[in-house]
Amino acid sequence: MALALGAASCSAQDAIGPSKDKADDQCATVEGGIGLTLDFGQRAFNQPIAAVPHPTEADFWYIGEQRGIVWRMVLADGIVTPRRFLDGRSLVNSESPDAGLLGMALHPDFDQNGFFYLSYTAASADSPVNLQSRISRFQTIDGGQSAAKDTEVVLLTVEQPLDDNNGGQIAFGPDGFLYIGLGDGGGGGDPQGNAQDPNSLLGKVLRIDIDGAGTNTSYGIPADNPFAQGGGRPEIYASGFRQPKRFSFDRETGDLWLGDVGQDAVEEIDVVELGGNYGWSVREGDLCFGSSTCEEFDAPIATYGHEEGVSVSGGFVYRGSSLPELVGSYIFADASAGTIWALRQDANSAWERQLLRTDTGSIVGLAESVDGELFAIDQTSGNIFAITAGEVCPENSPSGATNGGDTGPITSFEELYDQVISIDCAPCHTQRALGGLRMVDADTAFANLVDAPAETADCMGRTRVIPGDAENSVFSGKVSGVNLCGPTMPLGQTPKASTIEAIAQWIEAGAQR
Repeated sequence: MALALGAASCSAQDAIGPSKDKADDQCATVEGGIGLTLDFGQRAFNQPIAAVPHPTEADFWYIGEQRGIVWRMVLADGIVTPRRFLDGRSLVNSESPDAGLLGMALHPDFDQNGFFYLSYTAASADSPVNLQSRISRFQTIDGGQSAAKDTEVVLLTVEQPLDDNNGGQIAFGPDGFLYIGLGDGGGGGDPQGNAQDPNSLLGKVLRIDIDGAGTNTSYGIPADNPFAQGGGRPEIYASGFRQPKRFSFDRETGDLWLGDVGQDAVEEIDVVELGGNYGWSVREGDLCFGSSTCEEFDAPIATYGHEEGVSVSGGFVYRGSSLPELVGSYIFADASAGTIWALRQDANSAWERQLLRTDTGSIVGLAESVDGELFAIDQTSGNIFAITAGEVCPENSPSGATNGGDTGPITSFEELYDQVISIDCAPCHTQRALGGLRMVDADTAFANLVDAPAETADCMGRTRVIPGDAENSVFSGKVSGVNLCGPTMPLGQTPKASTIEAIAQWIEAGAQR
């Protein structure tokens, strides 16, 4: 079976996949380290930021992309079935690196009520940088198969003064309350003093009761929040953070572990307690910052200097079974250095770090399965890796992860668009896609491919889909004269082999909508 294709639409820098080549002999492992095994059908996502398991279905995951799309992934009988769960791109402003969809959490009673929560930045005329941090509730009414934007109920908004340090992680604690991490609002040294200001929600971990309701809010305030009775914003749980991008709860002890990204010199790991103040911007990690004294603040559990990494990604305390030597260790990463560490207490109860891996991509966070196993989310390649035993080189090389994987037979265009086309050229598919066809959405893409006349002039020339005959179906053509598809349209490139195979499979099945 063959399918002729001409020029594709995405440049190498735009396409989903690895941004750096790693030869096998460059794959660095360390003694006592870990393996990274491609998971989720070896599928590459577009800047994945969150991976959340279904609370009762072990093979059922939700993957959030920073651009605002959430995928539903079902892993069963060796076949990965991805479906677009929610397309929130029209809600999200993701124009800066710290903006976009930043966190996702499922209600503890998700099986019964279908409620889930997203943390994202939206456009806002009230912000000088057009960014508003927003916590919203959505609902699925079909058993977790899909959700619509019009189910959104906005719970909390915070205008951002600058476009960095937005935080954004959300998670339910063992107490059933929703915890929210917000950065200090950006700018060097927290110029507005938000992290130490009890009347600002920025630079804080918040805690709200989403099943309650306040006088003027759609959520309640836990009675023991530090400022529940006054003196500051009642939502505040703990203060003094710069960029608390990722935090999690130890499923055995309930402890709240958090990685706070430093500014000039130090990254830190905190075990956050109710009413705690972790010092920013008077202290950075274990160093005073802009002050000669800073001993009055709560101390971090561990720190490391910027010679080892400059962007800590908080992880999880490992409670799984496949890595018994790491049980009870806090596993975390640094997105800039490509390293993964374990943090544990020695015989004298002092915290020590063990280097587990040195050759990862940009691990922006970890995920925990319902049985306590861990996964690493690599935003460089778009891949999600299972953390396994042994010293296995990552497979995020040009010959490793693709947007194909074993996703089962594709028989409808809806499946083809959701599983292949919208991912394969995700960063630029709103303007141009395979063969230069304009594929803003599935309806437009289908019209261009099938409903159009046999030979249709488009910005890249000629397309022809013959249902049931992939051998003679063609996407081809070239730009002559004016480039009608935008200034960055590359010529002479071809889509991934897995994409060609998926399109051919769909055509052979009858090219049905």
